[in-house]
Amino acid sequence: MSKGLVKKRGGNCGVEQHISSICVHKGEEPVISDKKSVCNIFFSHCNMQCSYCQNYEISNNKNPIEKILTTNQVVEKVIYHLNQGVNKVGFVSPSHMLAQVIDIIETLKQKGYSPVFIWNSNGYDKAETIKMLENYI
Repeated sequence: MSKGLVKKRGGNCGVEQHISSICVHKGEEPVISDKKSVCNIFFSHCNMQCSYCQNYEISNNKNPIEKILTTNQVVEKVIYHLNQGVNKVGFVSPSHMLAQVIDIIETLKQKGYSPVFIWNSNGYDKAETIKMLENYI
């Protein structure tokens, strides 16, 4: 699906991701993270650019710690955390990176990993976007 989505959107979607951080995140949402925590992927370059966003420092377009990574580089970092016992992967501020998120999920599954995936959205997603995630999140 992601290849078709990437092609439909045009440009270089799916080629690289703007990442602020990939890390184990403990305790913010205990019902979701439980004792094993979540490997969160924090995306930068959010399309909303809200100055009041709780993640503004990492999601803005001038993030000094941003890394531009390929899907395989992201997956390698996620697999490291999964191999340490983390059993969930969270996508934070992911709305503008839908094709890339699906690419990450599909690549992880191809490599034999099937953690719980969490869509930690800014809340401005279209219903059709959420429907597209039905088999992934």
